[in-house]
Amino acid sequence: MSRIDDSGGSNRRIQSIRMSRWIIAICGALSLGSYFWSPLGWAQALVDLLGRTYCNFLLGAMAHEGTHGHLGFSRRGNQWWGRLALLPVGVVWVVFKSTHLHHHAHTNIPEKDPDEFLNTPRRWQVPFRAIIMPYHWLAWIRRNRIFKRREWVEYGLNVLALVLVFGAIGAMTGYGQMLVRLIFSEILHGFLLWYVFAIRTHDGYSTGPEDERSHNYHGRLLHYASGGLSMHRLHHTRPGLSWIQMTDLVPEASWKDVLTLRRN
Repeated sequence: MSRIDDSGGSNRRIQSIRMSRWIIAICGALSLGSYFWSPLGWAQALVDLLGRTYCNFLLGAMAHEGTHGHLGFSRRGNQWWGRLALLPVGVVWVVFKSTHLHHHAHTNIPEKDPDEFLNTPRRWQVPFRAIIMPYHWLAWIRRNRIFKRREWVEYGLNVLALVLVFGAIGAMTGYGQMLVRLIFSEILHGFLLWYVFAIRTHDGYSTGPEDERSHNYHGRLLHYASGGLSMHRLHHTRPGLSWIQMTDLVPEASWKDVLTLRRN
């Protein structure tokens, strides 16, 4: 098992790995466990939807940490925690990891950056593109022949795991109810993630200097609430820093900056 460079054994990195794993364990249990709760009335249904959406959002943020090796002390450990994080979200780890690393290597460059798919002049297309991003990633991978046999085998096994997990939940709670709740939370999750923390953090889709291709939001509140996704420019320029290690570099912000989602 090869070890991942931990920047000299930083205590902050160790803290980040442990905290990220706790978030994955807690949010994963809450997300999957929520299907066994039967909300009564619209208020409880709204709590159920928003709660599961936010849990899935944090799970995606932690999986994002894993694409850069910040979920484990070894490559194998990091990979398994990444897979576990995305299981309740219904996204295949190997697809997410591959496309995200290409996004970093070719940020905002058409055809080369799979996430540039969100750069559309027609605003009405944004919600639809946000929802179908995982399927776009797969089409992009096939079109560019990114996967070899090993990755396709992992992809198939991951899809099988998703079918088994959600199939078992559906068998116990009812397939119709589970699918409706899953689909609505996925729609809301897609919009929250891709509009707020992808389109707006790459607003303009510059292909100039690296530090102009993405933007940061202000304030630690958004940093903690987003699992580090708010510090997008810093993450692109220093991907070796985990989200906890970035905390000291988050600029101070007023409540107005936070509430208006001010970016630099």
